[in-house]
Amino acid sequence: MGRYAVYVNHPNDKAFVHHESCSFAKVGTGTLATGYWQKWFDTGDIARAWAKRTGKSLVKDCYFCRVH
Repeated sequence: MGRYAVYVNHPNDKAFVHHESCSFAKVGTGTLATGYWQKWFDTGDIARAWAKRTGKSLVKDCYFCRVH
């Protein structure tokens, strides 16, 4: 269980789903120049669905926290 966040990276056209416990989930540190964090989602599935709606060419779960 836990919460999930999505990092949307504009320059790389990517959106990554992270679990709140992930060391890469530095929620709130994104800037408008590179991207932004969208937080908090109750499930990984809801976070993934939101990430897909961003229209980024690559949407995936963080390799390190392996969202479930």
